[in-house]
Amino acid sequence: MRLSRTLPLLLLLGAGTAQATGPSSINVQLHPLAARNGAVLFRTRWSLNPEGAHAFMRTEYGWLVVDVRGQWEEVPHRTLVPAAGGDGPWDEKRQLDQEFTGPLNWDDPPKSLARLLRKYGFTAKDAVAVDAGKGTVSWTPKGLCKGEICGVPCPQSSLRGLRSMPKEGEKVEAAFVHSGLALFHNSHTDPEIDPDKGALFAESQPGQELGLDRIEDQIVSGICRLPR
Repeated sequence: MRLSRTLPLLLLLGAGTAQATGPSSINVQLHPLAARNGAVLFRTRWSLNPEGAHAFMRTEYGWLVVDVRGQWEEVPHRTLVPAAGGDGPWDEKRQLDQEFTGPLNWDDPPKSLARLLRKYGFTAKDAVAVDAGKGTVSWTPKGLCKGEICGVPCPQSSLRGLRSMPKEGEKVEAAFVHSGLALFHNSHTDPEIDPDKGALFAESQPGQELGLDRIEDQIVSGICRLPR
């Protein structure tokens, strides 16, 4: 079920937001880097634009390790924030975005990643293809599927405790499957431009409310553990 694009905008305008010139949005991306002993290392990128402003949005980059036993560990890397007036460090953002989709420099990894590398033992030999296992499973509101055979429903997990809504969303193929985990890139934006794909996400953990009930566009990467 699609969220209304009209009501959230009216709520924002009623609050006196001068920069509500586009759809409110959330963009959460996960990019796989390595896998070892059932654990997978991801790069992460988080950006929330609750007012639909056409300005530089706070963007947070980090790392995530998930394993098939349920371990979930998020570590920050860099956070970019707008300066006064809404402008921001665009050059730095372009550089970080290029690094986000590129291979990790294992000879000189970022200091923010060092503890995770030591803890889980990731090395260059553990690097994985970003599309490993692509399309071998799919997500539907009814369950995870291999071909036409579907199992029990799987709420997807994402950063900051985000969980997908039960029985909501459209079928989407996995972008990455490895070590008992499946990664899905879910997209619910303007249906006139792109069809909805994958799960819709609800609020995060108590005390971390993001107002997702008022967000119009969602692009969120989520993870499911595969049944053993």
